[in-house]
Amino acid sequence: MDWRARLKRLRETHAEAEEEAAEIVALTAVSACTSLATAERPPKRGGSRPGRSPNAKRDHAAGHQRLLLDYFASEPVYNERLFRRRFRMPKRVFLRIMEAVVEQDDYFEQKYDATGEPGLSPLQKVTAVLRMYCYGLAADAIDEYVRIGESTAAEAFQRFTRAVLAKFNAEYRREPTPADIERYTAFNEKRGFPGMFAHGPSFDLLLPS
Repeated sequence: MDWRARLKRLRETHAEAEEEAAEIVALTAVSACTSLATAERPPKRGGSRPGRSPNAKRDHAAGHQRLLLDYFASEPVYNERLFRRRFRMPKRVFLRIMEAVVEQDDYFEQKYDATGEPGLSPLQKVTAVLRMYCYGLAADAIDEYVRIGESTAAEAFQRFTRAVLAKFNAEYRREPTPADIERYTAFNEKRGFPGMFAHGPSFDLLLPS
């Protein structure tokens, strides 16, 4: 086997290993971030105030459609590799998180106003929050792309935090169980480290010091 074939095989093995670990690492990171965020929640804004400017016409439907075409269509503009790069997780993990927070808090469901106009979709709300987490963006920094106002993004941030903690905290903020040890030992054996248990970021980041 020449060096090119060896390199290709190594890359394929590495990609497979990354895929197996990606879901745990991503969900752990989100759980950790939401735990830290409870101490630094952005202030809730909004509501009617004298002299306040009227809400901008953001065209929520257009924002949802743009997200859908860019990342979630059957043939999206940006492929899975770019999705993982920009969202810091595989698409299936994003969808799992979105499904979980919608199930936990109906705030994330799409609503319609009195005229029948659609509000923000779950895709828009969860994308906004994850962009804030992943890149440290302010609540008003994602309006142009996601079409979400600052006060709504801040509220989504708070509700997302509570929903993720309720759904995932017990699973991802704990000591490894015997099943976890067996799983990670098998995972490391596939990577060429038989008999080694190294649970790494999935637990080490979260265990109390």
